[in-house]
Amino acid sequence: MNKPRLTRGVIRLDGLSEWLGEQQFTTVVQVGIGRGLELPILRKAMPAAAFIGFEALPEAAALAALTYPGTIVPMAVTDGSQDKVTIWRREGRTDASSLYPRENKCDIPYEVATTTLDTYFQVLPVGRTLLWLDAEGSEPSIIKGATKFLACVDVIVTEVSFTSGNRPGWPTRDALYEAIAGRFVFAFHTLRVGDVLVRPNEKSPPQG
Repeated sequence: MNKPRLTRGVIRLDGLSEWLGEQQFTTVVQVGIGRGLELPILRKAMPAAAFIGFEALPEAAALAALTYPGTIVPMAVTDGSQDKVTIWRREGRTDASSLYPRENKCDIPYEVATTTLDTYFQVLPVGRTLLWLDAEGSEPSIIKGATKFLACVDVIVTEVSFTSGNRPGWPTRDALYEAIAGRFVFAFHTLRVGDVLVRPNEKSPPQG
């Protein structure tokens, strides 16, 4: 199994949109819709693709439903070890949550139902599939519950910080490597300076 090489850089959003458009994806699966900052990019790049989005935070799911171009599933995506989990959102924000509360902060708990990508996709998408993860530290767990689903995935894009923000249990860089190495085309941090994971011999999107 090839281990992804690690580089650093800034992904240009205009270049990312162009690159995504060239891939001719027919299905986009988003785990963690949140504020939907990337949605205009995805819609521009793939106007004909079918969108399926998972958003566990009720307020965020309700807001996304106003503009989302596909199906929204109001559940937390996990490895399937629990039927329900507690997610935490920051006080004063209704657009993001995590399985990992911050230490010494007034994060607000929600108990939500769970699913796995293998459970939800009893029938796998046909054609080229993009898996877009913005799951606030849950990426390794999501991948663990997607063994069958990953067979139809061509590209994984993951927005993930390797700093925990004082959240005990947040996955390390090695944990992310362990989860996705050899199973993806590449994964990278898109909206700010961050870590870019690229599998050897694969063409990466443009960097600034």
